[in-house]
Amino acid sequence: MRKQQSSERRRKLTEKLTQGRDLLKQQKKKEALERQSRKRKQNEGDAQANISKKKKRVNEWTISRLNLRPVPVGVMTKFNLDQAAVLGMYDPKADGHCGWRAASVILNGTEQEWPLVKVCMDAILKKHSEFYRYGLRVEYDDLLRMLSHQTEGVGVFSNNYFETLDCPRLLAEAYNRPVNLNGNIGQFVKMSIAVYFV
Repeated sequence: MRKQQSSERRRKLTEKLTQGRDLLKQQKKKEALERQSRKRKQNEGDAQANISKKKKRVNEWTISRLNLRPVPVGVMTKFNLDQAAVLGMYDPKADGHCGWRAASVILNGTEQEWPLVKVCMDAILKKHSEFYRYGLRVEYDDLLRMLSHQTEGVGVFSNNYFETLDCPRLLAEAYNRPVNLNGNIGQFVKMSIAVYFV
């Protein structure tokens, strides 16, 4: 009987020890998971802070490199633009190719690549000629002529300007990016349009 009681006590003690070890393991595991979670959140916060710092540096560099000036509040209100999404206003060279120059700055980082923008748009226009022949506001041949005109400062007339209705659509397709053009349609005024990519 004593042996039975002794073995019963041993068994209960062993059970309690096992339960205690299991509880301790579970508690340690839970604490380890909590530490990992806190560390992951801290790392994510640090990563977000680093991204924010990098974005701020890139924005400052872009503003400096492109010599952007602040956008007047009236323009922001008129076109319903989000102040946080706009870095500044850029004035491309006003030579009749300013729409393509503005797009080139956004796409290539420099105005000098504006002929390439026209070449890409021309290729899309020709590739989908049937669609563009009947789906545009301007005549297809006029748009072809407009895109093929690449001489700087010579013979640039208002009929060669970045056409405010059809050129953004063609530019978006050429670069596979959404384009939003805000401006006074049908009226050429310097800085009356703002081209930006989403």
